[in-house]
Amino acid sequence: MSEIKVYGLDSSLIHDADPKDGFVVDVVRFNDYVELEKKYQALVGENAAAIEAVRIFSNATEQLTEIIGDEIGMDGVSKLLHGFSIVGSMPATTQALNEIKAQGVDEFAAEMESITDIDSLGKTRKRIAHRFITLATKFAASLRGSHEIKS
Repeated sequence: MSEIKVYGLDSSLIHDADPKDGFVVDVVRFNDYVELEKKYQALVGENAAAIEAVRIFSNATEQLTEIIGDEIGMDGVSKLLHGFSIVGSMPATTQALNEIKAQGVDEFAAEMESITDIDSLGKTRKRIAHRFITLATKFAASLRGSHEIKS
């Protein structure tokens, strides 16, 4: 599949939508979401491999510091090692991937929220659903770095 199809759902079809003025809610098929998740997981794996390769190279460079230091001086070695450590951390990539994950968790929480208004769900199931919503919201926040989950 090359493209994810986004469907518009008229809010008047949603029992708990307010206002019922016909605004459109975007939805995608679950299988499309799963396929995208697999692609993002592949990116995470490749990123981890790249970080590991940089770490190994950085360690090897550190072991050769004296030899390199004779050629370019210790100030040059310090600048070189600092550059490698910056490349190896890739914080922007990590944050972008975490935001993508957090958006998926937010969607899950929103879906759980929508089912809690179903009268036939029962009190116990509604409590469980609300607990899932709370956990999902905290997890999404932790992915964004704005909340730490304690086990």
